[in-house]
Amino acid sequence: MHDLLMVYQGDAVSVTRRNFISKVFLGYVCSKLRPTDSAFAEQRDVFREYIDTFDGYSLKCPLNWIQVRGSGADVFFRDPFVLDENLSLEISSPSSSRYQSVEDLGPPQAAGEKVLKQYLTEFMSTRLGVRRESSIISTSSKVADDGKLYYIVE
Repeated sequence: MHDLLMVYQGDAVSVTRRNFISKVFLGYVCSKLRPTDSAFAEQRDVFREYIDTFDGYSLKCPLNWIQVRGSGADVFFRDPFVLDENLSLEISSPSSSRYQSVEDLGPPQAAGEKVLKQYLTEFMSTRLGVRRESSIISTSSKVADDGKLYYIVE
């Protein structure tokens, strides 16, 4: 194999022909990437609405998130680029729960922490060696038109 000799600011640098060609090819490929490509896309606050008419709820999730089937949740969405970001909704039957109201879980922050801890425990038990950390961004509550209290946990 022949070596190419490149001079850079008075210093001689030896580069193999294969290495030189691969760097030229890589430079060409990188020059074809555009900031408008999806990998460079800046996330915007654009949401789509998901409506479940059977269970009677709707939610909004980021437009580019994909729905994952078979996750065990009623509905599960995740970011296709940042796999640690996801949204899931689980519905439990009133007959299978010892709770009469969401208030039985405590205030919104405490309820969110309990559910998050349970979720992370279940998630890590199915993925040995995978450590996940998460945090609660905000909590609130609201009484809906049906007169029931709901917690909103982000």
